Amino acid sequence: MEKQNLVLIPGLALNHRIWDKVTPMLEPYADVTVAKPYYHDNIHDMAVDILSKAPEKFALAGISMGGYISMEVMRIAPERVSRVAFLNTNARADSEEASDRRKKSIKFASKGKYKEVVELSIDALLSNRAKKDTDAPNIIRKMAKEVGLDAFVKQQNAIMNRIDSRDSLKFIKVPTLVICGLEDKGATPEIMKEISDSINGARIAVIDETGHLSPIESPDEVAEEMINWLKM
Repeated sequence: MEKQNLVLIPGLALNHRIWDKVTPMLEPYADVTVAKPYYHDNIHDMAVDILSKAPEKFALAGISMGGYISMEVMRIAPERVSRVAFLNTNARADSEEASDRRKKSIKFASKGKYKEVVELSIDALLSNRAKKDTDAPNIIRKMAKEVGLDAFVKQQNAIMNRIDSRDSLKFIKVPTLVICGLEDKGATPEIMKEISDSINGARIAVIDETGHLSPIESPDEVAEEMINWLKM
């Protein structure tokens, strides 16, 4: 098969390293670019910026916040996307409770406690199996340090103010893959099933012993699902 252009979008306080275990397995099938959503404090502007740098036609995959951006891309430029994958994400707007947690996180991190915020996130994001694997926690720490506090604050504000995307999902007409972790406490399989159920022909894959960061927790399984999706 002919190689496709593939744009991968990381999530909150994540960068290319979230995809590093998966991309070598995808590269025989796609020319991979990892987006950098660090410069804006709203999802729409992040999507516009990514589109301005992306190939004219491309496959698109986003994890967590990257999924919110991917949904916005599908609203404003669906003709440019050949297929889309949503990993460990949520089509709903932020709840009041979730926004309150984000505000507290911003306040705490901005008082010189960014490292502590990252440590708390490790426990919340990873599966029980991955927490015992020193590789995954260290990758999270490294990514958060490289992304930095300023981008973290912008991203948290963007996430808090995102719209509810559920009504627009039915307009997605390209091959769609939905990947979730069985142990994901935020984007649970039930929440992600809302996405797959709303898109005609979408495939959902639930990966065992996996939390919110599936590409570093279960890279082989994620790569297998994404390769099959690229071949659709």
